[in-house]
Amino acid sequence: PRQEKNFFYFPPKLEYQPHMRLLTHTNGNVASTTKLIRDAAHSLDPNIIVTAKPVEERVEVWLLFSRILASLSGSLGFLGLLLASVGIFGVVSYGVSNRTREIGIRMTLGANPMEVLTLILQEAMRPVFVGVLIGLAICAAASRLMSFMLYRVTPANVRGSNGLTP
Repeated sequence: PRQEKNFFYFPPKLEYQPHMRLLTHTNGNVASTTKLIRDAAHSLDPNIIVTAKPVEERVEVWLLFSRILASLSGSLGFLGLLLASVGIFGVVSYGVSNRTREIGIRMTLGANPMEVLTLILQEAMRPVFVGVLIGLAICAAASRLMSFMLYRVTPANVRGSNGLTP
């Protein structure tokens, strides 16, 4: 069986503080632990006000900014992807409009419409694939850098960690 050790943390300044917090960890019922703490505090001073909140509620406030920032980053990333798609469409459309004579000659000489479409898509997607490969290489390097800067984050961290679960 695992042996539990009790400990107390005292802040560096042992001055009077109007609001003090006691963090506890329990494997049992939170309500019964809260009642025991409240009874112990009231035995010392009946005027002490004891409120209990789970750590998750307090952490939610701190995580709110991170979630807003992540949502904003995701939205901006989606907007960037949309703009890149519109740009690629514009460049391909411009290239095809400049080659209408060539496409017409190919079709007149008996080229299959699927062959012409394949030719156009191959030429259009070549820069896209090069950009994707460069982007993946930059993402791999950035994930390595982030793993050194962030606690409990590995380069292949797919799920993420909020620090509350092991």
